[in-house]
Amino acid sequence: SDVVALPSLHEGLPLAVLEAMACGRPVVATPVGGVMEAVEDGHTGFLIPPNEPQALAKAICDLLDNEALRCKLGQQARVVVEKHFSLPRVIERVEHLYQELLDRVS
Repeated sequence: SDVVALPSLHEGLPLAVLEAMACGRPVVATPVGGVMEAVEDGHTGFLIPPNEPQALAKAICDLLDNEALRCKLGQQARVVVEKHFSLPRVIERVEHLYQELLDRVS
């Protein structure tokens, strides 16, 4: 797939989005739940309003019609996933959270 679309009405932080970004694919998604933590509109993909199929179709077509933009957003998506959602980074964040919680009860 050259572009990944996730026009959900409700989401957590979908692994499908992170996996697509890790593969260097731009994502077209709705700004719901944790999607906004990963997809940066115009930087790693496009965020489109929920329940607007025309906006979804336009964003997908814009990426399919513009290889340079598609590749640029895909490369940037991969960097974001590596920087913020890689296993070492997630472990670091969880450890930090636990330390903050321990500090509060001490």
